[in-house]
Amino acid sequence: MEPSRRDAVNRSDDVARPQSCASRGRPCERAQDLDLASDPPDVYADATEEKNSILMRQSLRGGAPEKVAQGRQWFDVSSDGKLLATAAVDKGAPLQIVSLDSLQTIRRFATRDFDDFERFAFSADDKSIFYVTEKGSDTTIWRQPLETAAPVKVASLPGRTVNWIRPSPDGKKLGLILEAPTSEAVLLHDVR
Repeated sequence: MEPSRRDAVNRSDDVARPQSCASRGRPCERAQDLDLASDPPDVYADATEEKNSILMRQSLRGGAPEKVAQGRQWFDVSSDGKLLATAAVDKGAPLQIVSLDSLQTIRRFATRDFDDFERFAFSADDKSIFYVTEKGSDTTIWRQPLETAAPVKVASLPGRTVNWIRPSPDGKKLGLILEAPTSEAVLLHDVR
């Protein structure tokens, strides 16, 4: 029986572990929280050096870690392991889509009437990226097709904050972790 990707990371002691890392846009401290892509999986982690964020890729086949992006902290890897969505923590920084084969930026989406890209995720088919914007206490979820310039509004959530966003494997639902001033909830929302 083949080990799962998570098992491969948990058992692998020879993988370089950065002092700080980010997995799917969130800080993490455990190897099982690292982002995995490709088969065998690569591990992606944010390795901060002197206040400069460097996104690294480490193959579980061995070899030296490889720098994938610099000055970018938030990231997501497409399900097929071919694309990387990444954004800097600086306000107004664009969301970049990078080919993981060439490490070249192939698309760049500027912020519109919001400050930054902080929570985002590829769609299940890797043809779009979902992202969250906030204005005051109201949150909006958008779907940005990678081949067009105009985003599509998915949902408005007045008085809510989205802390996490992921599509279901079949792409029919969008998983969210919501925060409200007095409660937290997990919500599944149909994607159209």
